[in-house]
Amino acid sequence: MIECSIRLTEDQEKALAVIRQGKRHTLLYGGSRSGKTFLLVYVIVLRALLYAGSRHLIYRLHLTDVVSSIWLETLPKVVEKFTGLGPKLKYNETRHILFFPNHSEVWLSGVDDTRNADAVLGKEYATTYANEASQIPYLTNWKVRTRLAQKVPGCQVREFADLNPTTKAHWTFKENIRLEDPVQSKPGARVPIDNRESYIHYQLNPDGNKANIDEDYIRSLAHAPASMRRRFYEGEYADDDGLLVFPFPPEGFHAGNDFAEWVGKVGSGNVRFVGGLDIGFDDADGFAIIAYCPKPRIAVAPELATLLKRRYLIYEYKARRTGLAELATAIGSGLATAEKLALSLGCSWACYIYGDTGAGGKKMIYDLRMIHHLPIRPAYKRDKLAAIELMQDEVKGGQFIVPAAGAAAQEAEAVVWTKDPDTGEIIREIDDKAFHPDIWDAILYAMRSIWVGGMI
Repeated sequence: MIECSIRLTEDQEKALAVIRQGKRHTLLYGGSRSGKTFLLVYVIVLRALLYAGSRHLIYRLHLTDVVSSIWLETLPKVVEKFTGLGPKLKYNETRHILFFPNHSEVWLSGVDDTRNADAVLGKEYATTYANEASQIPYLTNWKVRTRLAQKVPGCQVREFADLNPTTKAHWTFKENIRLEDPVQSKPGARVPIDNRESYIHYQLNPDGNKANIDEDYIRSLAHAPASMRRRFYEGEYADDDGLLVFPFPPEGFHAGNDFAEWVGKVGSGNVRFVGGLDIGFDDADGFAIIAYCPKPRIAVAPELATLLKRRYLIYEYKARRTGLAELATAIGSGLATAEKLALSLGCSWACYIYGDTGAGGKKMIYDLRMIHHLPIRPAYKRDKLAAIELMQDEVKGGQFIVPAAGAAAQEAEAVVWTKDPDTGEIIREIDDKAFHPDIWDAILYAMRSIWVGGMI
C-alpha cells in the first residue's frame, strides 16, 4: 500500500482547491520558492498513480534546466513522500522518463530545438506542464498543447503552467489572466479567447511558504531592488513591456503566398538571397536564409520603394547536432529547399552563407567549406549592438517578415534586453541568461552583409 506524507502549506492547499476545479488550463504564478513547482509535480505524480496507462509531460525551454530542477531535485523529493513507491518505479536516465508500475509515465523534456520538440510532439499526453513558462514562447506552448489528447478512462486532460511573472506583455498574462488571444490581440483591440471558462489562475508567494524556506532568503527578496522584489517576492507582472528586443507588428509575419506575391510585385530579377549561420556549442545551431532586394540605383515610385525595403526569412533551421556532418546535411537541405522556391518564382539563385567564427567556429566554417563544399564565408562580427539596433528598427517598421509559426517568431517572444538589478533600468544589451537567441544570431550575420552591401 502506498501512503503519502506530504503536508501542504495553506497557500498550496488553496492552490490545490483551484486545481481541483478541473479547468483545462491552470496557471500558477508568483514569487520565488513559493511552492508552485512542488505542488504541480505532486499533482502529476498523483494523476499518474490514479490513471493507469496515462502519460504526463513536464517541460522547460532547455532540457538541462528541466533535468537539474525537476528530474534531479523536485521529482525525487515528491516521490520520497509516497511511502513504498520509490522501489516500484523505473527510471530511464537517458530519455528522462519515469515509469510507474501501473504503466503510467512521466516524461521530462526541453523544447528549444528540433530534436527535442519532435520527440515531445510524437506522443499524446493526459497532462502537460510548462515549468517556468516565462522562457517558453507562445507558439512553442501552443504546439505542445496540440498533444494534450491522450484518452484515459476517467482522466480529464489538463494543462498546467507556472512562472515567476515577467511583464504584462507575456502570453501567460494575456491568455490566463486577461483572457485574450495572445496573437490576435493588439493594443486597443483585444480579442477574447475561446472557452474563457476553461482558464483559471492562482498566485502564490514566498511568504506563504515560510515553513519550507530559509527566513534570510525571504528577507533578502523583500529588500531586493524594486524590479526584482516585484517579480520574485511580490510575484506580480510588471507593466513595462519595452523589454522585448524584437517586438513584431501584425504585418511582420508571412504565410501562404505572401512571399510569392512580393516577388511578383518587386520583380523576380531584383530578388537576391543570403544566409547566416550561428554555430552552437552549449546550445543549438541556427541557420537562416533571407530574400531581399539590393538598393535600387535609380529612383522608383514610393510604393515600390517600400516593397523593395522588405526582407523575407524564407528558411530557418534550429537544432542541436551530434556532429558537423549533421549540420552540413541540414544546411545543404536548406539551400536546396530555398533554391527550389527561388527558381519556381523565376528568381536567379546564388546564396553565400555568413558563419560564426567565434570559439571553435573558425575551424568548423573551414571544414564546412572545404570538406562539405558549402558556400560559407566568415561573418562580420563587430558592432553587434549596432546591428541589433538596426535589426530592431527593421522589425518594428514591418520591413523584416518571418514565418508566423517559425523559430524566429518564437524566439522574438523571448529575446529581451538586460535589466539593471539595482535600478530596474533597461540596458540595451540582450540578456543571454534569460534567453540565448540562435536563429536571431544567424539572422544578424546574414543581415550585416545586406547592410554593408547597401553602403558599397
